[in-house]
Amino acid sequence: MVLQTYGLDRQAQKLVGKYLGEGVLNESHKMRVTVAYGLERFWGEYLRHGLDTPEGRYWKAVWDCLVDILEPANIHLPLGNVVLAAAPRNESKDAKERRERRNAELVNAAA
Repeated sequence: MVLQTYGLDRQAQKLVGKYLGEGVLNESHKMRVTVAYGLERFWGEYLRHGLDTPEGRYWKAVWDCLVDILEPANIHLPLGNVVLAAAPRNESKDAKERRERRNAELVNAAA
């Protein structure tokens, strides 16, 4: 599945390149892991678990809370619920590609 990203990691890579010679590689790695990977995966965590599980409901509630926290700073994160089609047993390659394309469209529309 292809997810819409916010380009956070791309910006982090630019910062790493700019400050690489100044001995901050470990700091930049921590920043990239925390911000870029963290936010982009964090949003999709409820999708991975599904809203029909306690874990999925928890991660969705945490994301919704983060949206509320960042709103006053004029940082707008996607809030909509996304329900992805599950993979049926013995799914054909073509059917899988169609399902993943539809799922990606749903995710991108919510972002």
